[in-house]
Amino acid sequence: IRRIEAITGAKALAFYAEKEKTLRSIEELLNKPQDIVKAITALLEDKANLQKQVDRFEKEFALSFKTSLLEKIRRIGNVSIISGKANGSLENAGIIKDIAYQLRGEVEDLFLVIGANVAGRPHLAVMISDKLIGEYKLNAGEIVRMAAREFDGGGGGQPFFATAGGKNVEKLDNAIE
Repeated sequence: IRRIEAITGAKALAFYAEKEKTLRSIEELLNKPQDIVKAITALLEDKANLQKQVDRFEKEFALSFKTSLLEKIRRIGNVSIISGKANGSLENAGIIKDIAYQLRGEVEDLFLVIGANVAGRPHLAVMISDKLIGEYKLNAGEIVRMAAREFDGGGGGQPFFATAGGKNVEKLDNAIE
């Protein structure tokens, strides 16, 4: 079974007129290149190269931020506490999650609280080692929900890892504390 759709007559002329109008608009946006396909291909290549640069910068930022967090470890009894806030604004909250999971694998008895400004909004992540969850009956989901109230937000997650988002980025430091 084949399905064939067609337009004829005045509707066909209107359809092609609209397509031509769209093509002219694209040409205007691209400053009337000789070869529009070549110009669009070049733009897509530029975009891909820029995305690779952004990805590289994000990895460099993540490594630098993780290193700075490791330098701030405070030991209280058998608990390794790390807390901090990423400088600047991030576009991707996944960076914070990746750092949290990396630190969980590197630091024994981890209690981690990190925050970031993600696209103008506060973002908070809490990571707790399984040993501390069992020993102290901690729950990252409950902790992050309470902390998120500080910046007019909410969140949740699992007992070992939870995240929260909110509205008031100026109060992120209070939530981290």
